[in-house]
Amino acid sequence: MKKIKLFEEFTHNSKLKIGLYHDKGVVDSTISAWNDFFKDFFNIEPIKLDSDSFIIKNFEKLDLLIIPGGDSFQERLGMKEQSTLELIEWVKEGGKLLAVCAGFHLIAGSHDWSLGMLSVKSSDTTAAPGTTEPEKKLTEDIVHLDFRITDFGKTIFQTEETIINLYFHGGPVVHVNDSQNLKVLLTFAEEVPHQLPVPQFSKGAAAAIYSKFRNGNIISISPHIEKTPNHQNLLSNAINFLLNI
Repeated sequence: MKKIKLFEEFTHNSKLKIGLYHDKGVVDSTISAWNDFFKDFFNIEPIKLDSDSFIIKNFEKLDLLIIPGGDSFQERLGMKEQSTLELIEWVKEGGKLLAVCAGFHLIAGSHDWSLGMLSVKSSDTTAAPGTTEPEKKLTEDIVHLDFRITDFGKTIFQTEETIINLYFHGGPVVHVNDSQNLKVLLTFAEEVPHQLPVPQFSKGAAAAIYSKFRNGNIISISPHIEKTPNHQNLLSNAINFLLNI
C-alpha cells in the first residue's frame, strides 16, 4: 500500500492546501481518484489527514477540507470526539468543507452519530419505503444515473448542461423544504435502483446542496463527480466557487 502522506510533510508547500480525510471508512481507490483529480485540475496533491492529524491546528492551515466517500459510520468511528467538535467549530468560524457521498451522510442529521452540520435528513434507504424489511435496501451496485442541474447549480458548476450522467454508489437522497436556507445544485432525474419495486422516492430529491454553516460554507454532493471523467471539470468549478466565496 502506498504510504499516506500526512500534514507535516506539506508544511513547506506554499501552494493551495486541500485537506482530505483518509482513515477508517475511506478506501484507497477513493483516495487515488481524488489524487488524480487534484493533479489534473489543480496540479497539487491533497493533504491526507488521519485520525491523529484530523485536528484544529491543521484545519486552520487549510483552504478547503474534503470528507470523501466510503463508509460514513466507519468514517465517524475514525474521527476522535474532540476532532469532530473542532471540525464543527472550524467550519462555523469560516472554514470551507466539501462532503461527498459518505461525507454527505456524515455531516447531515440522519443518524445519531451524524455531525448535524446540514439541516436535512436523508431518506431512509436501509429499507424499502412503506415496508418493514430492513434487509431490503438500495442496490449496492455501482450505477450511473441521470441528475438534473438547477439554475443555481449551473452557476456553481459553470455549465449550460441540464442533465448529466454521474457515478453513484449509495449517496444520500435528500428532500429539501423550500423554507430551508439551502441552495440545491443537483436533483435526481431518475429513480435510484432498489431491490424491491417501490413507489418513487428519489426522483426529484436533492443530490447536491450548497449551505452556510454560520460563517462557513459547505457543498455536499451525493454522486461521485470525481469518478466521472466527462464531468470532473464541473467539480473543479464548484471547488473554485468554495475557495473564492
